[in-house]
Amino acid sequence: MAQTEQLAGQMGFLTDAAHLLARSAPETSAYLLSQRNAVLLSHDVIPSDSQKEHVCGGCGHIMIPGHGDFLKIHVEKAVLRRRSGSRITLGQQQQQPKQGRKERWAGPAKVYTCGMCHRYTKLGLSAPEPIRRRRKRPTVEVQGQAPMASKAGVDKTGQQASNITPGTMPSANASSKKRAKNRKAGLQALLSQKQNETANKSGLSLADFLSK
Repeated sequence: MAQTEQLAGQMGFLTDAAHLLARSAPETSAYLLSQRNAVLLSHDVIPSDSQKEHVCGGCGHIMIPGHGDFLKIHVEKAVLRRRSGSRITLGQQQQQPKQGRKERWAGPAKVYTCGMCHRYTKLGLSAPEPIRRRRKRPTVEVQGQAPMASKAGVDKTGQQASNITPGTMPSANASSKKRAKNRKAGLQALLSQKQNETANKSGLSLADFLSK
């Protein structure tokens, strides 16, 4: 318990002193924080990610992006490589998936570059959740409904056909006969009219004209 309190007090003193000397004496500040990191490693204490992105793990420099230090978001893609000259069949690939391959997993990462020693510190970020797309549900046809619908349609059509009697059905021959009959009646009327006019004209004589 006493050793833990002593270690915490020592770490607090080195941290406060390094931050006070960060602008006036940056080399001294970096040396104090490097000693702090060495003490933590000697006690098997791993610095957290927030401490790694704040203090360089190589020289102890306090990193401030935009003031001589750099921050970059790096995205890696998954790469699967196979050694040159080696051929792996499908069966061997299933049995020994790691043999002859180098795997590098994808994921975004923050890369800090120290402005004093130019060492970079890479901190991984949690990958975003994959985009889930809704799949269209396939339509399921219930067996037995389609035949019943078709049968109902056939019955309805047959019922409509049975309601029409043979006498009420229109016929092309009947309409053509009716038109021919009308034409014949019209021609007979014209002939009778011409005959009447001819008979009236034939009854006139020269005396009729002279009397007028």
